[in-house]
Amino acid sequence: MKAGLKNFEERTRFVDGNEYVGTWNALGMDGIGTYILPHSAKFDGEFRDDTFHGYGSVRWPRGQRMDGIWSEGECKDKRYIFEDGLIFLENGWEYCNFPDRRYDWCLKYGLRPAGATLRNNKKTETLIPPFCYDAGIGIFNPYTYCIASYRDPNKKTWGILKVVEIPTAKMVQWIQNHCQKAWTEPTGHREILYENWFSRKGDATVFSLELLPFSNASSESWWKRYKTFQ
Repeated sequence: MKAGLKNFEERTRFVDGNEYVGTWNALGMDGIGTYILPHSAKFDGEFRDDTFHGYGSVRWPRGQRMDGIWSEGECKDKRYIFEDGLIFLENGWEYCNFPDRRYDWCLKYGLRPAGATLRNNKKTETLIPPFCYDAGIGIFNPYTYCIASYRDPNKKTWGILKVVEIPTAKMVQWIQNHCQKAWTEPTGHREILYENWFSRKGDATVFSLELLPFSNASSESWWKRYKTFQ
């Protein structure tokens, strides 16, 4: 192949299990293509000198996507989008925080009635085996110390599940402190569940809420029973 000449090739498989479909030049991947990793994550975008270079998107098997601008294989600017379409914000993240704790599913389709309230951002409740945790990417079993893929809802037994990840000790601690578990227990008084909002000096955008006396027979909406001030 002559230097500088680009040609579209069929799917090429590398010795490390990665695959590539796209344009080439004499030095390697160059132009537009799709790079497929062994765990089925895909990069669609621009290449130069055998590296990601330019605009591109990484897509994961479960539906997550990261759009970005790459420079010599390094992502310089990016935007992460969850599988349900929620866009992650590195600064100013307000999702599922006080005063609006609704999940993205509830924001799109409305709150469910009492007794059917969602405990996570899924349309259907995940079945968690005894003594295990829902880690978000799979089921964490503290006895096997592995995160396994979710059970197929069409199957009535757990059987042998694919291991998604072997977590670090720090990740295990986070899962056990924050993730939904298969059993319920009284939480008692936890300071983290009670937010106190106060004004900060020099910041007019942050407000505090002061509860006003009101009658139980009042027909006003609950948020009208508060006053806001700078």
